[in-house]
Amino acid sequence: MRGAFANDKRLEDRAERQARIEKAAEQVFAHRGVAAATMDDIARQSGVSKGALYLHFESKEQLYLSLAVRSLQDLICKLEANPSSGTGFERTSALITSYARYSLSDPARFCLAGAWIAPEWQFPGSEPLAASYVELVRHALQLAVDVFELGKLDGTIRPQLDTQLTILQVVGGMHGVLAVRAKILESPLQLPPQLDPQLWAGIVSHNGAAEPEGIDRERIVMSYVELLLGAIRQT
Repeated sequence: MRGAFANDKRLEDRAERQARIEKAAEQVFAHRGVAAATMDDIARQSGVSKGALYLHFESKEQLYLSLAVRSLQDLICKLEANPSSGTGFERTSALITSYARYSLSDPARFCLAGAWIAPEWQFPGSEPLAASYVELVRHALQLAVDVFELGKLDGTIRPQLDTQLTILQVVGGMHGVLAVRAKILESPLQLPPQLDPQLWAGIVSHNGAAEPEGIDRERIVMSYVELLLGAIRQT
């Protein structure tokens, strides 16, 4: 009995350590990008030795892809939870809104789910998880294609729009909006000139306090959603 208890405790400790590593890795990848992030960074952030880190993951690529697969699975579950009835525009609207809400609720996982769009990283063909991730990307994009095409057929989405091109613009634009939002929140005392409060009154204002004032995080993202939906809706 004592041996079984000790074994269970070791398994529990291992699971807790892996969860801590994964949480730390999410933050490191989100803040540094996958290309710049190192296993040393992740070990330091998670409070484990580099050797212990390699007991759980053979490489940075394996760790990154395992997180990307899980994040994308989570996102797909949220997308598939939307109503399966309604017009094509209504279902497209629900899909895009769920996508945007996911970016607000967990930006780090949102970036991981969209790993395929990261410009600084190529998927290692030798990593078995790469194939699983690619299939998940295809599945997620197919969900969007299906409802968008339905909208073009039922007359609720502008028929002249190129479906695949529009969806790629939505995906790329959402990641761009998230990057701008992160920049605003990251360095309130050193805003880049394009975010000067005099130029962007109502979105960014700053009076020298520790935190910027007037930033509505949700508004930044959801106003983009409104812009998208207005552009695709057949009126």
